[in-house]
Amino acid sequence: MQIQGGVRVGGIKYEGDLAPNSFVISTSALRFDFGAFTTYKLTNWSALMVTYHHGNLGGSDVLSNSSGRRERNLAFWSPVDELSMSGMFFYAIKHRRRERTFKPYLTLGVGLFRFNPQTQYNGVWYHLQPLSTEGQGLSQYPNQKPYKLVQPCFPLGAGFQTSISRKWFLAFDLTLGKTLTDYLDDVSSTYVPLSDLSQERGEIAAILSNRSLNTNREVQSLQLSLRGDSTQRDWYITGSISLVANIFGQSKRENLWQKKVNYKKCPKI
Repeated sequence: MQIQGGVRVGGIKYEGDLAPNSFVISTSALRFDFGAFTTYKLTNWSALMVTYHHGNLGGSDVLSNSSGRRERNLAFWSPVDELSMSGMFFYAIKHRRRERTFKPYLTLGVGLFRFNPQTQYNGVWYHLQPLSTEGQGLSQYPNQKPYKLVQPCFPLGAGFQTSISRKWFLAFDLTLGKTLTDYLDDVSSTYVPLSDLSQERGEIAAILSNRSLNTNREVQSLQLSLRGDSTQRDWYITGSISLVANIFGQSKRENLWQKKVNYKKCPKI
């Protein structure tokens, strides 16, 4: 049996309706992410890992190369906290010295994450979910249900671990956090009439639901034109470097808290 624990730091990037560009060609929305984890070794090639991490997501139409996106003029920021359990599947590559083992691995898991999209207007930050910016929860739109701020996620990743001593390891990984929601950014489907929002949620809800540079915002909202792409779910991707320690290993010499033992039982001088 072997139990490891570690801390991780890295970056997190959101993909959705307000993402500036694709992940491959842009890192403008990359933000700091950190967390901790523990792993329990099941066999020589598999383990269970429990992970918690915290980061910030964000996106803005201002950063887009599309003129239509820039005219839409929406932006958001959200903290994200994820707790997940994943299976780890290793392929060990051993060098001449046992402690220099290089282990590529894949991870697949399930978890819960919490988010809370916000935006800034006239120097004030507003929480977007209670404002029903697309009519969620309004009496005129019974089929539009408010989205939940705690949702399931399905992390899928790959990485590798390499030892720096018998007790300490470094790990590098890239993980995709697949979600079932299209509201990480509070943008999904269509505009709703500004008068409906003003009546039930107040003037600020109407303002933040449609910040288009189009001078005919009221007409645009009345026509229930598209505000986002509801056919695609949002997701986020994290990349991290981790410092890992053997908390409880198969050999006493490999345990983090175990004092050195005189294994040869030589007489003390």
